[in-house]
Amino acid sequence: MTQEPEILEDRPIAGTDHELVIEQEGEQFNVYAIRPDRKTSDVQTAENFEKAQIIGLAIGTELRAYQLPERSTVTLTPEGKITVTDFDALKGSSLEHLQSQVEGNVDGVGIAGDVDMWLNDEGLINGSSENVHANYVAEAFGIDHQPWCGTVCFTGGADREGNTLPLEKDKAEALVWMCEAATTMPNPELEPEEINTRL
Repeated sequence: MTQEPEILEDRPIAGTDHELVIEQEGEQFNVYAIRPDRKTSDVQTAENFEKAQIIGLAIGTELRAYQLPERSTVTLTPEGKITVTDFDALKGSSLEHLQSQVEGNVDGVGIAGDVDMWLNDEGLINGSSENVHANYVAEAFGIDHQPWCGTVCFTGGADREGNTLPLEKDKAEALVWMCEAATTMPNPELEPEEINTRL
């Protein structure tokens, strides 16, 4: 009797309308994407779960190449949910958007020359959960002086007048990739050269 594959991971692929599935079939790990019409992509195989996760990250990158907005923000919750918002489709101001994402007044941290991370300015004292995924992303940029709490939202820095700028498509992809690595890999490690290549 043939044993049914065991599904190990089934999650949305951030910034796309697809889902990612990783399943184990005997000693083999299968990785594929599911479209909204429930059709599946070609199945790729790996010899262990960690390599399957890496393949999953690559599938996400390929899909986002044609699905990400040209200008966006990236939101990351303590639970690991990643949301990409089309900056040009915002109905209110950028400040209103940031406040809605972090659920309160905002405080910004520059984690790179053209990447800012926004969070609730009372996150450390209002009982918000520590966002270990945001910690990982910030630490990858060398920002590790405190834990970050609550939902965070990444934008593309500011212009000369101090107005918040969106993430351009390539920067958004890099941030989503890092967020997915942080939320799916058990012990994600990102070398500085890898960050520089992507950003």
